[in-house]
Amino acid sequence: MENVDYKNKPFLVMAAIAAAIYSCLHGRWSEIHIAIRSSRFYFALIVSLSIALILVFFVHNTSIRLDAKYSWRQHFLERVSYQICLGIFVAAFIDFLFIGIYFLAIGQNVWYNGYFRAGMPVVMILLFLLNCYYWIHYLILTSNSKEFPSLSEDKQTEEMPSQNNNYMEPLLEGFYKGRSFRYQPSKDVLYFYREEKFVRFVTMYGDNLPLAMTIENLADKYAKAGIYQVGRGILINYRIIEDYQAGARDKLTIVIRQEYLSLIQNLSTDYFFVTKKYVESFKKQFGKNIAGEQL
Repeated sequence: MENVDYKNKPFLVMAAIAAAIYSCLHGRWSEIHIAIRSSRFYFALIVSLSIALILVFFVHNTSIRLDAKYSWRQHFLERVSYQICLGIFVAAFIDFLFIGIYFLAIGQNVWYNGYFRAGMPVVMILLFLLNCYYWIHYLILTSNSKEFPSLSEDKQTEEMPSQNNNYMEPLLEGFYKGRSFRYQPSKDVLYFYREEKFVRFVTMYGDNLPLAMTIENLADKYAKAGIYQVGRGILINYRIIEDYQAGARDKLTIVIRQEYLSLIQNLSTDYFFVTKKYVESFKKQFGKNIAGEQL
């Protein structure tokens, strides 16, 4: 999984402005001296710019979300399919909805005014170019990147076997500030936590990195790997838990194993409680793992 910081918001705004101007003047460049003196042109330009901004940021956010699930290098066919469907066809449909409302407001019918013959092909071409830009930009940003401390070379496989031979643990992969990472959560991650709108995780090596995934998705994906949800925005690795004790307000206080205390001494103690909602499931999971270790 890749988390690429494109840092291209100014470019997106400029691209939207250029696309709006081009679409308004497409086929009428010889009349530009007339258009710039017409109030109708500026109204159409504002509408076109608004739609263009919606589309470019839709493609931007779609690309970031797809980066988190489908690497261009490792899952090329799936990524191309999703990128075309979402980044081109869905985006074009969004454009059609907004432009249809605009034409309806000015008394025109989008089905009969020539938009599909002249306007839609331009939109499709521009969307194609924008999606190609994200593909190329991704490859540039993720090429020859340095790695965070991670798994040993002999363990670099797509999935890792857990103690349960029937379960293959997916690796946690990503890219942050020019460096790639690849971890086996059950062995390399202390805990995941939500910070405002973002999810981050802390590793056994002292790294604190962001993820383009939700706590809920991580909980489902790594439940069998011994990653426990102990709070609405907290997941903890079973590996670092020694025991638990009754706490205030129906909470449980997590006791960390001695060998991991040095790794968490600078971390917030708020992360090491089990809230009421998750007490029952935590006890059940913890009991199963303890029983498994004793076999």
